[in-house]
Amino acid sequence: MAIPKKLFQTAKAYDILPVEIKDNIGRLRDLNPDWDYNFFDDDAMKAYLEARLSPEDWDALQLVNPRFGVVLADLFRYLVIYHEGGVYLDIKSMARKPLTSSVDLGSNFVLSQWPNKIGQNYVGYGLHPELSDVPGGEFQQWNIIAEPHHPFLKAAVNQVIGNILSYTPERFGTAAYGVLRLSGPIAYTRAIYPLLEHFTYKAVDLAEWDIHYSLYGDNGGQRQQHQSAVPGHYSTIREPIVLKEVYVEPPQPVITRLGDLLAKELRENVDLVLKIAVFSIASTLALMITLLVLVAVTIFR
Repeated sequence: MAIPKKLFQTAKAYDILPVEIKDNIGRLRDLNPDWDYNFFDDDAMKAYLEARLSPEDWDALQLVNPRFGVVLADLFRYLVIYHEGGVYLDIKSMARKPLTSSVDLGSNFVLSQWPNKIGQNYVGYGLHPELSDVPGGEFQQWNIIAEPHHPFLKAAVNQVIGNILSYTPERFGTAAYGVLRLSGPIAYTRAIYPLLEHFTYKAVDLAEWDIHYSLYGDNGGQRQQHQSAVPGHYSTIREPIVLKEVYVEPPQPVITRLGDLLAKELRENVDLVLKIAVFSIASTLALMITLLVLVAVTIFR
């Protein structure tokens, strides 16, 4: 099987995109007239997700905070390339030459990582603590390039749905890093990494194919400029990513020592304290009198 000439992109709506991103989309289409280009706005993306997901998985997706549409966009890219095959690129990503002449269409799956070593363009990028066991750090998912039905993408879809169902703000966080863990490159990498030994793929530095992360610059210093170009970017939102009733472990019964229980009762019942004190004094006096009587009897016997 080969990678079909299908190109996918998504955004909330085309009309609200900045001019430079619209121009970038236009250049990509002009460079690739022999490719089937597909742009999905939010409505089209949701319709595709509902049509392709099981009813249970679609219900899980309804738990996502509407302000985090990026979670749906992450899931969409995995799902659409899983079913259709082809190339997904973020709308701020760019290709400087035709995809037919650069992409190895005979590959099963194209895997890319950040050039993040000292002296490279993105020093330190993708090196998350959660991925310390993955050499080179996260697998990039601003691009998804694969044949249809590759197991890596099925695993990524399952990973995101599972993360949504198990989400708590304490476990995943909010804003940008919460998204990275829930549906973004951390989730993507965690899904794929255990499968690398079992399925075929092609590891590529996409710069060699003249495919680049951002039209705003090809280095880490300019990497985040696109965030300010998109209104309401998720990196600024400090809310739970998933809105649901979160299960809280009920308090477990505490086995208290008898002495602690008595102390608690004494603190809460003054009358009982007084009664015990009187009883203790009376008992002590009675014991002392008894001892004195026994001593006297012994002496005067």
